[in-house]
Amino acid sequence: MILIKIMFRCIVFTIVFGIISACSEQNDLKDTNVGTSESDVDSTGGDSGDSGSTSGVFVISAISGSTTEAGGTATFTVNLKSQPSANVSIAISSSDTTEGTVSPSSILFSSSNWSTAQTVTVTGVDDTAVDGNQGYTIILGVASSADSNYSGLDPADVSVSNTDDDTAGITINSPGDNTTESGGSFTFTAKLNSQPSSDVTFSVSSSDTSEGSASQSSLTFTSSNWGTEQYVQISGVDDSLDDGNQNYTVTIGATSSSDSNYYGIDPDDLSVTNIDDDTAGFTVTTISGVTTEYGTTATFTVKLSSQPTANVTIAVSSSNTAEGTVSPSSLTFTSSNWSTAQTVTATGVNDGSADGNQNYNIVLGAATSSDSNFISINPADVAVTNTDDDTAGFTISSISDNTTELGDNATFTVLLNSQPSANVTVGVSSSDTGEGTVSPSSLTFTNSNWSTAQTVTVIGVDDNTTDGNQSYTIVLAAASSSDSNYNNLNPSDVSLSNLDDEWGGAKQTGSSKADHPAGIAVDSKSNIYVTGRTLGNMDGNSNPSSTIYDLFLLKYSFQGSL
Repeated sequence: MILIKIMFRCIVFTIVFGIISACSEQNDLKDTNVGTSESDVDSTGGDSGDSGSTSGVFVISAISGSTTEAGGTATFTVNLKSQPSANVSIAISSSDTTEGTVSPSSILFSSSNWSTAQTVTVTGVDDTAVDGNQGYTIILGVASSADSNYSGLDPADVSVSNTDDDTAGITINSPGDNTTESGGSFTFTAKLNSQPSSDVTFSVSSSDTSEGSASQSSLTFTSSNWGTEQYVQISGVDDSLDDGNQNYTVTIGATSSSDSNYYGIDPDDLSVTNIDDDTAGFTVTTISGVTTEYGTTATFTVKLSSQPTANVTIAVSSSNTAEGTVSPSSLTFTSSNWSTAQTVTATGVNDGSADGNQNYNIVLGAATSSDSNFISINPADVAVTNTDDDTAGFTISSISDNTTELGDNATFTVLLNSQPSANVTVGVSSSDTGEGTVSPSSLTFTNSNWSTAQTVTVIGVDDNTTDGNQSYTIVLAAASSSDSNYNNLNPSDVSLSNLDDEWGGAKQTGSSKADHPAGIAVDSKSNIYVTGRTLGNMDGNSNPSSTIYDLFLLKYSFQGSL
């Protein structure tokens, strides 16, 4: 029983001793940095030593340089100092992926490639902020391996600097530098060059708002929209003055921001020219129509093309007052009413002559003004046509009545339709002097009496024949004149009847029944006429009823005979 205990103790002792021996050997390897490495390993498994050393388990080269926010890369290499008995894997990561990323994300060493350096590439990341060069670390993770000599060892990390490419500033992009008084414009854009830590505001204004205006008075950029272009439209302003092209400035104010990188930045202003569209001159409209000799008017308007600095006056007149007159006789424009159209009225004049349509001008005189842009400018005259209302011809009145065989007269008048340039003579005659005669036998019109009606008298002739009423004509012969408009012009003849005074029916004194007088009349020769009706048979036929009458007419001469 004692022997067994002793043996047990020996066995236990032996096991414990082996463990202690193994532990002591492992610690000796860490302390003595098994293999050659640029990363020393201490007894606690932590990193010690400087990059580039040649002792230790891992060989890590110095990094090739800095990364940049523009995407610049840097590299370093890693390999093992000694051949492992099993694969050794090391994870690789960046301590700040907003400054740099790493590739690959892990490296693996085997018993074959353990001494071959593997490259790690670090790429800079653009963070858009003006934050200066930023340091960060490429972390080499704790080694994972079935080789107890490598398992749990932690290689030294690699320090890197990412070079900042962001600079506080404002980018102004302007495609043009001209506006026009007719409203021509251009648009410029603005954006920040880097992300601010707080809002950035600056003003936009025109140095001369009578020449140009800005669509926005200020722009504000935030940490969100800083890289988005904002638009400002610059538009020309019409000043109405003939002042030529005018220069002005689009003033971009200094920035205001609690971000010290952006406080007080003053972008360049924009120099702009506003192209003038004003020219000293007159706007004269087309005349509304023609004038006529019976007094019809026509109008047109006048205004200035640009604002004057002093009064501008022009005279207005007619080139032929025998054809047309004009009102008013002058126009005055001021700096206030220059753009208001003033009306000129032309009135046709009747000259009495058949001279056809006549052209004339409304004359607009040269301007008088102390404004040098307007002085002596002569607006265009306005052409007008005066429509003639005169036509060579005759106006013949209706005849006053018929003639009678009792000697009753009839009259009519004749005048010319237009003033002749020479005397016009028209012969006057009767087509049947057995029924009527005429006086005078000719009419003569001059350029003085052409519009005065001349009377022609027709006298009935008694032929002592019971022939009934007879038609005949007063013949107006073709005109004779050295005025070609009237020579051979033939006026219309005048037709009339001569009323017969001989009784052509049955004469009867009274009837067998009651006669009823209805009216009495006396002519110019004192003949007496009595009219009436009767139920008697005046025509030799008995009346069919008491409501149907015969009519009668009685004529008594001035001597009293029937």
